[in-house]
Amino acid sequence: MFDRDLQSKRGFFPLHLGGAGETLSEGRRGPPHRLERDVTAAMRSLADRLGEVEGDSLERRYRERAADLFQQILARIRVLDHQELGLLLDEAVDAGALTPEEKAEILRADAFLRGCRDQRETYALAEVSAVIDAEDVRRAAARARLLQRAVGAPVLPVVAGRRMSDDAAQAASTLGVWRLLDGRAEAPAEDGGRDAGA
Repeated sequence: MFDRDLQSKRGFFPLHLGGAGETLSEGRRGPPHRLERDVTAAMRSLADRLGEVEGDSLERRYRERAADLFQQILARIRVLDHQELGLLLDEAVDAGALTPEEKAEILRADAFLRGCRDQRETYALAEVSAVIDAEDVRRAAARARLLQRAVGAPVLPVVAGRRMSDDAAQAASTLGVWRLLDGRAEAPAEDGGRDAGA
């Protein structure tokens, strides 16, 4: 009786696996390896989406708590929003200091700050990722160089997140990129770990 009821209800398991519009019950009729492949693909898709959500949450945290999280890097911190930065970069494009493509590249960074370091106006540009890799470090360094051309003031490249790969740590030391791991700042080797000036 139970088996018959279960068989009659097999069509009522509409779990979508993302493969050609199949449901779990439809997939069960095919070869077992196909169902396994579909479930694996669905799990990967779910993991990717969760990674995006975590990344968005981290970016928001570093922007909203910038005065706390970046205080070892800058003093008198002010977060620049994209509209304000966009206008500033438009002026740099009009002046010939940046191309429109370089402006677009800068705006892809995750956080922008203005403050003081060693009693000079200084900016920081941050790439935020749960797990920082070497490409995050390279992007932060390259975008900070572009922003420095636009603003005519020092720009500190920063990578921020929960942890980083060994390759990323090596790249950060080589390229002079600050590391901000779970709110703990680590200066590039050549910076000597100085505190932000007032």
